[in-house]
Amino acid sequence: MPTKKQKYYIVLITLVSGILTSLIAFVCYYILDIQRVIPFIYWGYSVAISINLGLFYIHKNLDISYLTTALLVFLGSFLSAMYSGGMNSPMLYILPSVIIAGYIMRRNYGRYTAVFISLSVLFMYFLDSYLGVTHDYVPNSSRSMFSLLSIIICIVMLGGILGDFMAKNSYQVYKAKKFIEVQNQEKEVLLKEIHHRVKNNLQIVMSLLKLQGYLIKDEKTLEIFDETRGRIYSMALTHEMLYKGDDLANLGYNKYVETLILNLIESLSMSKANVSTDIQIPNVKINLDTAIPLGLVINEVITNSLKYGANEEGKTHVFIRLTIVGKDNFTLEIGDNGKGINEEVTYENSDSLGLQLIQTLTEQLDGQITRESVNGTKYTIAFKAQ
Repeated sequence: MPTKKQKYYIVLITLVSGILTSLIAFVCYYILDIQRVIPFIYWGYSVAISINLGLFYIHKNLDISYLTTALLVFLGSFLSAMYSGGMNSPMLYILPSVIIAGYIMRRNYGRYTAVFISLSVLFMYFLDSYLGVTHDYVPNSSRSMFSLLSIIICIVMLGGILGDFMAKNSYQVYKAKKFIEVQNQEKEVLLKEIHHRVKNNLQIVMSLLKLQGYLIKDEKTLEIFDETRGRIYSMALTHEMLYKGDDLANLGYNKYVETLILNLIESLSMSKANVSTDIQIPNVKINLDTAIPLGLVINEVITNSLKYGANEEGKTHVFIRLTIVGKDNFTLEIGDNGKGINEEVTYENSDSLGLQLIQTLTEQLDGQITRESVNGTKYTIAFKAQ
């Protein structure tokens, strides 16, 4: 159903063009002494445009009304130009208003109308120059006044009606754009607040685990608590970096991994002099659904490397390499240069929660994982960003 504003412009264009052409017909017939064809074209247009308005209230179809109006304007302009000098008629210059009316409806309509009007002008040139079937029923004494009336019609059609519609429509688009921008800003603030609160809640859980750890005497149990805190930290860090960054949907992963490894070294009370890192991550952003499980995988592998991956000299070297292999497809290589893991130990026959987590999280990423234990331990994970 057409809106009230669309109905308003349908009625406005119809009434103004109908009244204006009736007045011009009167002026042509009684004042300019043009008593053949031209005034009757204008009166016929006024009748036809009124009928079109009545039909609009029956079928309620804006496209039909717009197209009919544009067609009537074209016929009226073309026929009046044909009988007022052909290619020399000032009425020929009203035809561009039909093109604008087409663009108001739809872009494709405007393009088709532009082609149609161009062909019509060429056809008028053919009728005028080669067939000689055009006429000039405007007396020489009235030609200047007739040209003035043609200019007035152009001004009213292009400026008073179509131009006003386009200006108001552009303003509505501008207002809608500003409204969307304000909404996006509000959503961005809200999303940042959500990430901030999630991070704070995870930090509270970490603090509770730390406090609970003070009451635990068993070293094995305490180690489990510390590992759990590390896993929670990797998730909290993701939310923290998201709300602090410019992109709330994707995480710059290089900085995230560097911060994560630094925290693991500090949490395990290891000397930075005994740990070297090789982080090769391209300038890529990863969304939240991928960043969290991938961060947990990195947390598990690097934690094991820092604990058990030292070489004979007591030095630990960990490496992380992320490679882009296609659109949203990545390969992660992560490990150390330590003594390696017994090849017979797998997540299936081991009671290590870390190995089981690595496998489970890789499956969550819809990835494939392989492990090598030559000159250290290396995991290779092929996955696709969610």
